[in-house]
Amino acid sequence: MITPIQPRFPVAISRLCGATPFILGPVNGGVPFPDAFKSRGRREFSQLNFIRTLGRILLPGYRRTYKDAALVIAGSTYTRDWVHHTMKVPLERLPLIWENGVTDDFYISPTELNEDERTDTAPLKLIFCGRLEPYKGADMLIKAVARVRDLGIDCRLTIVGAGSEMATLKELVTTNQLNEQVTFTGWIDQSQTRRFYQEADVFAFPSVREFGGAVVMEAMACGLPCIVVDNGGIAEYVDDTSGFRIPPHSEQFVIEEMARHISIYANNRRLLKDHSLASRQRAEQFRWARKANEISGLYDTLQATCSDTPQADTI
Repeated sequence: MITPIQPRFPVAISRLCGATPFILGPVNGGVPFPDAFKSRGRREFSQLNFIRTLGRILLPGYRRTYKDAALVIAGSTYTRDWVHHTMKVPLERLPLIWENGVTDDFYISPTELNEDERTDTAPLKLIFCGRLEPYKGADMLIKAVARVRDLGIDCRLTIVGAGSEMATLKELVTTNQLNEQVTFTGWIDQSQTRRFYQEADVFAFPSVREFGGAVVMEAMACGLPCIVVDNGGIAEYVDDTSGFRIPPHSEQFVIEEMARHISIYANNRRLLKDHSLASRQRAEQFRWARKANEISGLYDTLQATCSDTPQADTI
C-alpha cells in the first residue's frame, strides 16, 4: 500500500517487518506559518503545534519507524530537510517525490496553447482555486485586485471554492467596490475545475502555508503562469520561467507584490505567453504516471539491493 502520511505519526506495522525492508511515505507536512503571519496561524490553531514535539517524545515507535525504514520518501523539500535534521535520516535514504500529481485530462495540448490568440486589450483573467480559509490568503488577492483596478488595469478574478471565509471575502469585495471584477463560484467538484483554469490567464494563489498544493500543479498543466507565496511545497513547483514567487515578509508586502506581478502580466502579454508555455512544459513532471514510475523504480532498486544481501528478505 502506498499512501501519503503526516510525518508526526509512527507506523505500527513497521515493527512486523523484521529483516524485510520497507519504504515509508510519501511523508509531508509540518510547514510552519511565516513569522509575519502568526496571527493567521492562530486562527488555524497553530498554537497546538507543540503537540508534534511531544509526539516525538511520547508516541511509542515514532523514532524507530524512521530509523528502521529502508527509504523515507519526502513529499516536499521542507519535509525532507525536517526528517533529515530531526529524525537523523541520511539524505541518501530520503528521496524527494512531490506527494501530489495531475491526471492526464487536465493537460492542455501545447498546440492548443500556442494557438490561443487572446488580444492584448482583453481583461486579464485571474483564478484562485482552493478552500476559503485564512491561510489560503484569498483576502490578500482581493486587495491586490483593488490596487490593480486603481492603476487603471482591467482584470477579473474568479474565486473557485468554499469555506469559512466566504462571507468575509464577499464583504471585502463589496467594500472595495469590486463586484464587477470578482466572481465567486462556490464549491465545484474537482473534476469540473479544469474548464475554469482554461478560461483564465493567470493562477493567483497567495497561500502562506501549503504542503502539497495540487491546485498549482493543475493550473500549470492547463498552461497558467502562477503567482504564489514562497513558503512550502508550492514554491518548489513554480520557477522563474513559469511565474512569480513572493517572499512572505508581511501581509502588506504580499498584497503589493501580488498587485505588481498582476500588472506585469497585464502590460506584457508576451511574457505572459512565455510563462504560460514554460508552465505547461514544467507540468510534465507532475503527471501521476511519471510519479508511479519514480516510486516503482525505488522499489525495484531496493529489491535488487536486497537480492544481493543474503540475510535480508526481498520485498
